[in-house]
Amino acid sequence: MLGSSVLLLHSGFKWDSFQNFVGSFCRFYSSTKSLNIDLSDKESKRRLFNRLLYRRRQRGFLELDLILGKWVEDHINSMDENGIKSLVDVLDLSQAHGMILSISASGKVFYVAIAIRGFQGEIPHEMGRLFKLQVLVLTSNSLEGRIPANLSNCNDLRSLHLGNKFIGNLPKELGSLSQLVLLYIDSNNLTGAIPTIYANLSSLERFLAHLNMLEGSILESLGGLKSLTYLSIFSNKLSGVIPSSIYNISSLIALEAPSNLLEGSLPQNLGLTLPNVEVINIWGNQFSGSIPFSISNASKLKYLDLSLNKFSLGVAINFGNPNNLS
Repeated sequence: MLGSSVLLLHSGFKWDSFQNFVGSFCRFYSSTKSLNIDLSDKESKRRLFNRLLYRRRQRGFLELDLILGKWVEDHINSMDENGIKSLVDVLDLSQAHGMILSISASGKVFYVAIAIRGFQGEIPHEMGRLFKLQVLVLTSNSLEGRIPANLSNCNDLRSLHLGNKFIGNLPKELGSLSQLVLLYIDSNNLTGAIPTIYANLSSLERFLAHLNMLEGSILESLGGLKSLTYLSIFSNKLSGVIPSSIYNISSLIALEAPSNLLEGSLPQNLGLTLPNVEVINIWGNQFSGSIPFSISNASKLKYLDLSLNKFSLGVAINFGNPNNLS
């Protein structure tokens, strides 16, 4: 039997009341106001399930849509009427400003996600007490202050989105989140260097840190993130060279580092070591030397921008399928 634990946040929500909500986080919310639930025969059941499967990814928060969608696909066929009612309650929250959401079955919590919109102020310290939190989406707000280091207590975090007006350095403590897959810290006012401990984020697939004021060099040890597919660090103040280890992440799909202070040359085997790359965007830096002929071997490349650098001219590159390239 499915139970859904839901706590709805609205635009009048007071951050200073958050501590009280944490204590009552797992209360049940149940109603059947929006959908006629008919499981009387196979055809009615099929139509209902198809409708719910369609609605499962309509929340407007990408990561919530993906996770909730996968969860519904895996469990909808085993739900009884009470389970369906609980699921409908969850889907009915799609128009909310934000939500704290927990879905469980047989007493076991499958995932907990928070998505909040339309708030101001700082992230409350109590957020670090949500130990089962897996998804935290705080974009589309006017949050400010520093990113709380105690978010590292949320050991189950898979997806962390913190694009707001945060200041200060990146908390090194976040480097202990070994299950983190998505780290979006873009569009803030963050300063300082990328902490070396972030090289321990072994599950990381997407690291978006663009539109900040980060300084220092790109870590050589980030090349050890063998699951990394997207690295976006444009519009910062990063300097030095892109380490050779980055060019050896064979899973990398997008490398975006324009508008920094980066220099050095590109490796001549670039098109061979990044077989899955679709985007190489490094305009507005100080790169020099020749453009690697091997780029023509990057068969999946769709976007290439090397402009506003100091590359030498006169190198002809044959792209096998120019129709894919923009």
